[in-house]
Formats: sequence, C-alpha cells, structure tokens
Amino acid sequence: MRPGKVRKNGLVNIEKPGIIVIMFLDGLLSRGMLPMKKTVLAGACFLLILDAAFALDPLRQKIIDAAKEYVGVPYVYGAASPEGFDCSGFVGYVYNAAAGIALPRTSKNIWTSGQAVQNAQPGDIIVFDTVGGAPSHVAILLDDETMIHAVSQGPRTGVIISPVQDRYFAPRVMGTRSFIGPARSGPQAAGTPSGAGQNSPANQTDGAELVGLTISGRPVISSDRIPIARGSMIRFALTNSSGRDGVFEVLFYKLDPDPAKHITISQGRVAIKNSEMAETPVFTFAENGQYRLIIKTNDNRKLLERTWRVLEL
Repeated sequence: MRPGKVRKNGLVNIEKPGIIVIMFLDGLLSRGMLPMKKTVLAGACFLLILDAAFALDPLRQKIIDAAKEYVGVPYVYGAASPEGFDCSGFVGYVYNAAAGIALPRTSKNIWTSGQAVQNAQPGDIIVFDTVGGAPSHVAILLDDETMIHAVSQGPRTGVIISPVQDRYFAPRVMGTRSFIGPARSGPQAAGTPSGAGQNSPANQTDGAELVGLTISGRPVISSDRIPIARGSMIRFALTNSSGRDGVFEVLFYKLDPDPAKHITISQGRVAIKNSEMAETPVFTFAENGQYRLIIKTNDNRKLLERTWRVLEL
C-alpha cells in the first residue's frame, strides 16, 4: 500500500503511482511509440521499482498483522488484554506487542502526544470525537479503505475491521497521529484539541478513558451489556440533550443485594448547557459486582440510570 494523505474531513486518500505509470505506457503503446515486448519489459521494471520505493515499512506491517490476530475479541471497558479490549487498550496492546512502542493509555492522550501527520500510512492511528467535544475513540489504519478498532456500540462489538468511510465514524474523525519512524522526530505540541469542550482537560494522564452518555428529556434506565474490567478508571462524557440548560446531580455507587447496603462512592453536581458536553470526575470500578450511575435534575427527577457489571479478566 502506498503512503496517503488525510483529506480535510480526516479520511485517508492514498495515491497509487503504479496506475499512472501503466496509463503512461499504455499511451505510448497505442501511439506505436514502443514495441510490445519493450513496453511489457519497461512496465514490469517500472512496477518493480515502484513496489520497492513504496513498500510498507516492516514495523508497520508487524503492527497491522498483529492487530488482525485479535479480530473477534470482545469489548470490555477499561481492558487491555486478549481477553477483552477497549479502543485505546487495543491499540496500545498491539503497538507494544508488535513494535515495543508504549502508547499513552487514553484516546485523549494519544491525540495530544502523537505526531500529527499529513500523509497517513498503514499503522498510524485515527482519532475520533464520538462524545461531542473530546478525543474518545481510536483505530489503526490498515489501508486506504479499512481500519481496525475495538467498538462498544452498533450491530457488531469487539475488535472489528470497518470501512474508513463508515457512516458513523467518518464524520467524527479529528485527525491522524503517528508514533512510528521519522514522523516521531518531535512530539505533537500539547494544547486544547480541536472541538474540546470547556470541561475537557486537554492533557490527562490518569489513564481514564472517556465513555459517552446522553441526558435526554425523559428517563432512560438500562443495564450496559458491555462489562467493565475490575480496577478500571472511567470518566463519563455527559451530553445534555434535554432541550434546556441544566444543573444535574451525579450519583455513583456500588450495588449490594440488600438495597440498604448500597455504597455511595461519589455524589456531586455538574452544570451543562443544552447541546453541550461536560466530563465527570474519574470513577474507579475497584471490585467485582455491579455499579450504577444516576443522573437527576435539581428537583430529584431521574433522567438517566445506567448499571454495569464488573468482572476480573
């Protein structure tokens, strides 16, 4: 695969010079300017030279090959092992196993510490904003048409291969980051990522990945079918889609079979303007069992309740 360029919308555009050479030789042949045998020989030589010039770096190939080995591994929040991955856990595990490269643990820190690249190549990392104001998802570029990533929502979850032009992910591309080769001659300058919300710190090193939740105007009560790895740290990105500005009470606690013994871990308030996003403090899922997050209005009206199952991988 040839080096490519990231278009303005963040999608990968990979040039194919071999096609240009073939068209050039075909033009010469059609005009009688080259005998058939010489044309074929010249074309073969040109293509061999091009293949050598644009051959994929062995390190990038190792990353791609390693990533494909984990297709089908389930998604687990906060996990970074072959038993389960979240998005940044998957990318970090593959880079470390295949290339000995230690990546930052979260999508946000991959965005702020990786080198911004104009010519995206296989093995580089595509960064997405899926929460409406912060880097929150990452994928490894495979070629000009596909990427591989760990996905938590949609018809398929876990480690999957998706089109770069995926209808959900393509509009949410923020850019591409590289941690390989000459592009890493210097770190990406730290700063507020494009589109970061007012409550989204640009540089976080606590290892807590973002999980997006939406506050609507009506109560939404559910149990997440995706488990959380024991010991995981998670920061929730709350998007206010209630239709009005609001101050919301955020309750986080561990459940007990006896409701009287539920353990409150965190209780606080957050102000979020309509259609904007704010991040919660980091919540740690320290023990096996069930944990619950509740979002209420000032008048104690429940708008969101989400329960997770925590397990040891």
